[in-house]
Amino acid sequence: MTQRPLISVIVPVYNGEEYLRECLDSLRAQTFSDIEVITVDDGSTDRSAAICQEYAMTEPQRFRHFGIANSGQSAARNAGLDNARGKYIAFCDADDTYAPHALETLLANIGDCDIATAGFFRKKSMPERWAKRCRFKIHEPEKAIEYTLYQQGRFNTSPCSKLFKAELFDGLHFTEGLCYEDLEITPRLYARCKKIAATKERLYFYRKNAASFISTWHPRRLDAIRASESVFDFIQQNYPALVPAARSRRFSAYFNIFVEASRNNCHEEAAACYSIIARERRAILADSRVRLKNKIGALLSYAGERALRLIAAF
Repeated sequence: MTQRPLISVIVPVYNGEEYLRECLDSLRAQTFSDIEVITVDDGSTDRSAAICQEYAMTEPQRFRHFGIANSGQSAARNAGLDNARGKYIAFCDADDTYAPHALETLLANIGDCDIATAGFFRKKSMPERWAKRCRFKIHEPEKAIEYTLYQQGRFNTSPCSKLFKAELFDGLHFTEGLCYEDLEITPRLYARCKKIAATKERLYFYRKNAASFISTWHPRRLDAIRASESVFDFIQQNYPALVPAARSRRFSAYFNIFVEASRNNCHEEAAACYSIIARERRAILADSRVRLKNKIGALLSYAGERALRLIAAF
């Protein structure tokens, strides 16, 4: 390995011992070898830190480990960024894996773009086959932001399954203390780009975990609203033509939280979300770019808050 690895892969870890070895082994098995894997333990109470240290001790040329007091995934990712030495940055969550050729494929297609992004599997078990041929298309940043906010095409807000030029993070890190930090930062990262290479082919396995934060109810789930409001403000200030797209993404956040709050008998939170849903539904229905799920939610909201809560319970 060169003194400065070409790619730094940042793995935030919190109580991830069940699948952590599978994750790290997928990075060890990458067909492109000029990488460093930076694990950042976020105050785990299981054996996660010990597993990370084991890899760092047995393969110090490939694995580096850091630990922080429990501060959340954003802080762990930021600690990784602060210690990364690579020209490019990639992220991997501790219960997920990359295809063996993923980093090589992303690097081969980034060219003079600032980001290369691929799709991902979202399921409970590892895929049996990975895409071998990936056709990338080049996009302007404004178009990438538009697709992302409308939740369409080959763009998503996850930092995983992407390869970033490291300088994109100069002066821009994940907002600490905020869940859904990826939703907030992704449009800002795209805005810093000249061009973005993207493919729909899936090079990353995102494990559906019933115990994960995104699969359970917690008051911190309301951060989805904070993040979407922050994105809306950013778009208003920098991309006025994309305000309808930002409105669609914000509506999606409010509707999703309304459903989860209703299912968990958090009536005050649900009522606050419903007021925004009712205010925005006409604009959502009038926008032909809004995805069907949002339009259905907007239509159902005309039945009233109580009826919508009953529908959300199913």
